[in-house]
Amino acid sequence: MTKGIPVIKTPTKIAAPSPPEQENLRLVHELQVHQVELEMQNEDLARMRDQLGQNLERYVDLYDFAPVGYFTLTDDGTIREVNLTGATLLGQERARLIGRRLGLFVSTATLPAFNTFLNQALAGTSKAFGEAGLCLEGLSPRYLSLAGVGLNTGSERLCRVAALDITKHHRMEVALQASEARLQSILRVAPVGIGVVRNRILQDVNDTLCRLTGYTREELVGRSARQFYLNDEDFDWVGLEKYRQIVEQGTGAVEVRWRRRDGTNIDVILSSAPLNAADLAQGVTFTVLDITERKQAEELLKLSEARYRAIVEGQTDLVCRCLPDGTLTFVNAAYSHYFGRSPEDLLGTNITLLIPDANRAEALARIESCDAAHPRDTQEHQVVRADSAIRWMQWHNQAILNDDNALIEIQGIGRDVTEQRAMKIELQRLATTDLLTGLFNRRYLLTVLETEIERARRHGRPLALILFDLDHFKQINDTCGHDQGDQVLQAIVAQVQGRLRRSDVFARWGGEEFLILAPETTGPDAVALAETLRTALRALPRPEGGSITASFGVTTYQPEETLDQWLKRADVWMYASKRQGRDRVNGDEVNVP
Repeated sequence: MTKGIPVIKTPTKIAAPSPPEQENLRLVHELQVHQVELEMQNEDLARMRDQLGQNLERYVDLYDFAPVGYFTLTDDGTIREVNLTGATLLGQERARLIGRRLGLFVSTATLPAFNTFLNQALAGTSKAFGEAGLCLEGLSPRYLSLAGVGLNTGSERLCRVAALDITKHHRMEVALQASEARLQSILRVAPVGIGVVRNRILQDVNDTLCRLTGYTREELVGRSARQFYLNDEDFDWVGLEKYRQIVEQGTGAVEVRWRRRDGTNIDVILSSAPLNAADLAQGVTFTVLDITERKQAEELLKLSEARYRAIVEGQTDLVCRCLPDGTLTFVNAAYSHYFGRSPEDLLGTNITLLIPDANRAEALARIESCDAAHPRDTQEHQVVRADSAIRWMQWHNQAILNDDNALIEIQGIGRDVTEQRAMKIELQRLATTDLLTGLFNRRYLLTVLETEIERARRHGRPLALILFDLDHFKQINDTCGHDQGDQVLQAIVAQVQGRLRRSDVFARWGGEEFLILAPETTGPDAVALAETLRTALRALPRPEGGSITASFGVTTYQPEETLDQWLKRADVWMYASKRQGRDRVNGDEVNVP
């Protein structure tokens, strides 16, 4: 090789992979592709798992907090699953319901219907529907609407039940049924004929009307009332006259001659009232009284009507009716006038809206307490009128029951007792207060003394009396006159009251004697207070010259002594001050020279 001349190497040729190696490379590539695909699938599965978890959480929330109670029941009615709403309906914690039979919470009256519903739901052929009343300890009765369907698990019989609270609807339905029952009862037993007409076509008649006219119900309902009248003139006149009276006074009454089915004539009084005073086209209800044969019955009816109007419509007392929840269903004219609201504004509203907030809960509780066991109640509470005036009303409440002693409504008769209450308070004030000074009088203080002595004895607390008598007060009356003496007494009261605690009881004991009852006060503290009062009184001038002075007796209560003994000791100490020259304090904690 020649020095300095580079050697150019020929590149080595790479041999092509053999067929086995090519197959291995293809397999490795496919495995890498599968690995990427698996990783992408794993990511998709993770996203689907997260989405499934979120959906599950939403499902659980919807299940638990749905406005409908859901139960999963076994074939004997045992609760396997229940949502929060279902547990709330039963008034129990969910954990305490699992494993218990739902029928245990169903009222005895509705248990057979519930069992029938459960068997239909478990059958699984179609949806089952039913209702059940709940009897829950410590809670008012509830009523549920039930829908159920069987679940095919292959190993056991289950059903899923949805429950909706229909308590309010059930109560209204019961009240409506009771009202309908009362109406039908009146129609059946009424001693007069009763019917309903619209456009003078008979819509309904009672048995008495059929007996009175000799027609069957099928021959009357759907036909014109013209068949009762002797001629067209009478028929037209009755229609016009009753319409006129209804428009003018709300009801109509006429005397007319009718012809019975057998052709005989009877004289009747025909009285009518609109089904809806605001829309006469809806028809009228009428009563028919045979005055030819039933004069006595007519007089009784008039008397009954007069009593009704005198008691309800014409009286000055307020009359109302309400449902057990306080919803007004009837008010008389006096009620509407008193509260300054029309019946339309009142009916359907809650009676407690006319009561101040402070009295509302108690008043409603008293109304709700009316039932078969407690049918009557008297209460007093404040009310608010339309002019915002707050007045006191006394109510006499009466439970209105159906034939099964179930509560339908509560009727209240009310009277304004604002002035009576004010007079009672004033009389009480006069009975317990000294008119001249405004202090409590001797009679009231004796009552307070008994109470405070008992409290002090029971709890071992100190209790003190300060009795003082004005010195030479008679001279003021004799020299300056009683008017001047009264002014001095009033000035003394003002001077003393400004130095007493709110818990102290200050009373005029008699004449120019005054007594102070000081709870939670020891002997030394009572003596100190008496000295303060004695000094304060000296600051008041006497009308004839000099200062006002008083002699004090101070004593504390001893558990072994009576009230008379205690008062006697205070009196003894006061007269000791008098003997020692007046204008001084003597008592249990004072050394008497």
